[in-house]
Amino acid sequence: MTAPRAPLLLLLLLGACSDPYENTVVALRAGDLDRAVAAAEGTEWEAFVRGNAAFAKSEAAEQLDLRIALAEDALAAWRTAAMTR
Repeated sequence: MTAPRAPLLLLLLLGACSDPYENTVVALRAGDLDRAVAAAEGTEWEAFVRGNAAFAKSEAAEQLDLRIALAEDALAAWRTAAMTR
């Protein structure tokens, strides 16, 4: 038995019109930092998410110079987030 197409299309359309906050949270929970930053783009919490992603990447980096650079990026993003509040 096949499902009617109209309700299925409606569900697909509703899924495509999703909430940026929800997309950001889902991506963060999945550990997909790049997708989380992309989902937060243009929102008021974008800088905060960018800072968290940079900090998480700094913890995962193996090279010391990369860890330091990413931590500095995180700090800069968090400062931006604090100034926009």
